[in-house]
Amino acid sequence: MKTHAAHAITSRFNVNESSSLKSAPFKSRVFLFGADMKPATVLNRWAGGRLISIACADGILTQGAGLGKNAFGPEVWGIVVETGVAQRGSAVPLTLGDGSPATAMLTGDVSSLGTPADILAEANYWELPQSYRDRIKAHIGSVAAE
Repeated sequence: MKTHAAHAITSRFNVNESSSLKSAPFKSRVFLFGADMKPATVLNRWAGGRLISIACADGILTQGAGLGKNAFGPEVWGIVVETGVAQRGSAVPLTLGDGSPATAMLTGDVSSLGTPADILAEANYWELPQSYRDRIKAHIGSVAAE
């Protein structure tokens, strides 16, 4: 008895035939911080996008922006936007504003996050945690003092 090749592969890997090749749900969500959070930038890139939550990621992300590892403390705060389509980039683990875990895509070039003053302006606009904004101000002050 002949077995259909697709059926044989499906059976061998125990794949549910109703499954699809859709992306993981988090792949349509992006984590933005710094100048990437400018409302005009977000609307230009994802006209149908919607804000999910504020969120934080590991502070090591500031290293890629040339600011040094953990420049603003142990975490970097930003926003999570649902774009509606899968995004290319790196998956980044997050903690949402309510404390729940999440994952989103880091799609931008970390070196284009703007100056610390730009990052502070967007942190103020999105009303990110005051302690985070205070750490950005302290960083700006320490750089100015040098």
